Amino acid sequence: MPKSRTVGLIGAGMVVRSTVSALPRLAEHLGPVKASSYRVSRRIVNAIRAGEAVHELRAFADCRVILVCVEDHTLDGVLQQLAESGLALAGRTIVICDSSREASSFISMSRLGARVASIISVPGTLVSEGDVRAVREFRRSMLAANTRLVTLEPGGKPWLLAALTVAGLNSHFAAAADACLREAGLTPSQSRTMVARLMTDALRAWTKAGHQSLDRRWDDERWSAIGRQEALMRTRRPDLAACFSAVVHAAVKVVSAPEASKAAMPD
Repeated sequence: MPKSRTVGLIGAGMVVRSTVSALPRLAEHLGPVKASSYRVSRRIVNAIRAGEAVHELRAFADCRVILVCVEDHTLDGVLQQLAESGLALAGRTIVICDSSREASSFISMSRLGARVASIISVPGTLVSEGDVRAVREFRRSMLAANTRLVTLEPGGKPWLLAALTVAGLNSHFAAAADACLREAGLTPSQSRTMVARLMTDALRAWTKAGHQSLDRRWDDERWSAIGRQEALMRTRRPDLAACFSAVVHAAVKVVSAPEASKAAMPD
C-alpha cells in the first residue's frame, strides 16, 4: 500500500451514494477499506474506484484518518469493533459520514483519545462539526483547496437537519397547492405551471431579500379571509383544510415578531 494513503474507510453498501464517494482527494489518499465481509469491501472499492479491500481492522495501523460510513443503526456496533480492534486510537481522526448524530455523542471514541468529527453534504456544500483538529485534518487529507466546507457550532447539527427536512418539504407544499388549484378547476398542466411559477418567484425573492420578502400583512381582515377559506375547504377536502391551517399558522408564527404574532393571530 503506498505510504501516502493514510486514510482508511469502514463502510457499508451505501458508500457509493454517500458523501464519501464525492470527496475530491479520495482516490489519492484512501488506503484500506473494511466492510462487513471481504466481498462487500471489494464491492465498495470497485464502486468508488479507490482504496484496497482488507480483511481486518489492523490494516488501518498507518491511517491518520478513519472514515466511517455506515447506517446509523449499525454505527455503535461498528465503533465498538474499532475500539476492540487493538488499534491505538489516541491522536487519530475519526470522521462519521452522513449520520444524523453529532460527533459529541461518540464518547467511547473520545475516551480512547480519538478526535471525532462528522460530515454531511448539502447541495453545493460540505458541512462539518466536532473536534476542530479532526475537521482540520479531514480538510487537509480529503478536500481540494476550493471545496466549500461549512463548520457548525457545537449543538448545531440538529438545527441543520431540521432545516434540511423543512426545505425538503417544498415538493409536499407544491403538491398541496396543486391539489387546491385542481379543486378550483385547473387542468393538471395549468396547475403545475402555476405552482412552479409561484414557488420559483417566492424562492427568488427570498434569495434576494431574505425576511424583507415575506408578506407581513396579517391583520384581522386577513385572518378572517383565511378562516373563510379554511371553512370552505373543510366541506370538500378536510385533509387540505388541515394542511392549509397548520402551514399558515406555523409559518406566520415563526417569521413574525413574537409580540406581533400574539396580537394578530387568533387562538
